[in-house]
Amino acid sequence: MSSTSTSEPRTGRWRVPSGLWSPAAGGFHPFGLRARKAEVLLLIGRWPELEDLYRQDLEQAVAAGLRRQEATSLLGRGELQGWRNEHRQAEETLGRAAFIFRELGDATGRLRCENGLAVVYTHLGLYQKAEALITACSEQARQLDHRAALCSFLNSHAVLCRMQQQYDRAIACLEERMAISLARGDASDIASSHMNIAVLCSERGQHGLALDHNRIALEMSERTGDIMLQHHAVYNHASILYKLGRNAESLGFFGKALVISRHVGDDDSSALILEDIARVEAKLAAQGPCHEAGGSGAM
Repeated sequence: MSSTSTSEPRTGRWRVPSGLWSPAAGGFHPFGLRARKAEVLLLIGRWPELEDLYRQDLEQAVAAGLRRQEATSLLGRGELQGWRNEHRQAEETLGRAAFIFRELGDATGRLRCENGLAVVYTHLGLYQKAEALITACSEQARQLDHRAALCSFLNSHAVLCRMQQQYDRAIACLEERMAISLARGDASDIASSHMNIAVLCSERGQHGLALDHNRIALEMSERTGDIMLQHHAVYNHASILYKLGRNAESLGFFGKALVISRHVGDDDSSALILEDIARVEAKLAAQGPCHEAGGSGAM
């Protein structure tokens, strides 16, 4: 399970414009209202229902020849495929969406697709391709003063740097993102930045500092109701506590992560979390009762 947030499809972000009502085959199809419903479904983790919504909207848009709605449906579907680690499918879907947004002259939609593609390339190990795309698009976002898009590219760049163990570069990206997000008042971005900094600190052995950052991310994710952000933050907290030797506490957070993972239907993550739980339980059994009495002394 990846413990760093990699994409930015959550509500409250930069959005692709769409008409509120658009004629479709056989009458009217409320694309705009359904887009708002999609945001809620993503936040609460109802992925199968969300996939079905995108499929229906795409069919309606294609049947009616509505290119903008077609691109918007493809974008949402591609981002969801990325969340599900279906990277090859996401690459194709986001590529189709980006092509249409480019035809329409829609810079916002195109940049969002290209950020998703950069994340896909990173996970496929195509680091040079990902960095070239992020660099070019970040410059465009700066020129357009598109701060929400820039925050997404900074986050993606941090993920790319982390994958290559370039921790100083990754933290610099997240610190810039944090400053922009604070100025914008974007709680989800702020929480995500804290969480990703926690991951980097933990990987550098700074577990106490990591726990401080992740605790903030946990509290903020609960307030925003973003289930995927909360999922990552809970899992990160469990991992950091385990590294600190606080095994009983760690087990509780792994259990919470498993509940969320099953709720969103993420079978791959659920399988990995079950392995984590088995490892912690084995360690607790070997240590015997009362081993953790009085705590680990950390924090």
